[in-house]
Amino acid sequence: TLNDANDIKERAKLPTYQLSNNFQLVKRINQHALSLYSFTLLQSASHELDIYNDEEAWEQSVFSKYLFNNNYASYSFAIKNWVLSLTGGISFFLHDMESELYKYTSLPDVLASNDVSTSYISTYLTPKLEWNKKVLIFTLQCPVNYYHYNYKNSHSTQKKDFCYYSPAFRVQYNITPDLEWNMNGGLSQKKPDVFSWYDNVIMQNYRNLKKGYVTMQPEANKSLSSNLSYKNLAWILFANLHMSFQWNKHNYIDNRDFEDNNLTNHSTVPQKYNSRLQTLSARISKGIDIINGTASVKGLYYAFHSQMSQQERLIPYGLKMHEISGNVNGQIKGLLDWEYDISYSKNKLDISENELSASERLSHKITTDCHFGKKLTFRTVAEYYRNEISENTFKNTFFLDASITYKVNKKF
Repeated sequence: TLNDANDIKERAKLPTYQLSNNFQLVKRINQHALSLYSFTLLQSASHELDIYNDEEAWEQSVFSKYLFNNNYASYSFAIKNWVLSLTGGISFFLHDMESELYKYTSLPDVLASNDVSTSYISTYLTPKLEWNKKVLIFTLQCPVNYYHYNYKNSHSTQKKDFCYYSPAFRVQYNITPDLEWNMNGGLSQKKPDVFSWYDNVIMQNYRNLKKGYVTMQPEANKSLSSNLSYKNLAWILFANLHMSFQWNKHNYIDNRDFEDNNLTNHSTVPQKYNSRLQTLSARISKGIDIINGTASVKGLYYAFHSQMSQQERLIPYGLKMHEISGNVNGQIKGLLDWEYDISYSKNKLDISENELSASERLSHKITTDCHFGKKLTFRTVAEYYRNEISENTFKNTFFLDASITYKVNKKF
């Protein structure tokens, strides 16, 4: 039950039923390998949503079912330093959805109804080439997918053919036995979300309506990432540095329209725009004999730039986050295990190049396990959070948990 100023109440029933089956067979003969795979999924859902207050009520029923099947075969063989593999398959998808949304004042009024059927059949082929020279490994692949879509509603039928290709590469360089560098990159295309293919609206909750849209243009993205790892087992030292970048080209955008009755209408509108994502993370950990444990430090930087649509007006925005965290754990003569975590993060949201909000978060967590023999363990967990809920206004929260665990035998 949800209550606001108008005392709105909400009730939902969301049963979902699934039945699946998969089959896999792998056969290896010398330098050759053959695998067969088949997967089938059948799902049925009958959802009901009731929303009401003292003046009016909404009732919605949504029934959907879909069948998905995927079958493929993969063959590979090796010649000296080269490995060539080829994967090909076929899949199909069938989806039916019916919905009714009623609004009751004095008499019932049908606000929206949907009765749609969506299907596709897909064939795909993925050639992959790998060159392995021990210290240097290079992999190149280019999946090609063909889709034939059919969409049918109460008054029309639409058909569309798509062909996707997703070339990708990976390079791994083992500089030394303890130092490894790798890089991944590729181009990919995003296929349409067929579950949003319907004509009218579906109510998601007491504040949000979602209008369907048949998207007929694919979206593309480019990605590039690199990783550097170091380990020294003699010193019990591990370090890792990771960078990733992603550039996306969109043909559609989610739009929000705010109505006078506190409802928000969500829709998909044709609109070309770009977005990009950057991530940088680093982690170093070291074993410490004196505490019979380890200590580690991790840093993270995240930046996302995109656009949003409100009242069909494009608004650029950016989200940035910095986080640094540490962990120390140890053991005292097998009687006490302890662990301490600390984390600090800062988030900033910019709208149209103007800072809209910024917040900080600090957390501490201490966990101890006291062992009384081999069967009885007493655990305590203490947590402290300091969150910025508005500018220069912080909320402090403290939790303390305790539990006792007794092992009946080795399995339980």
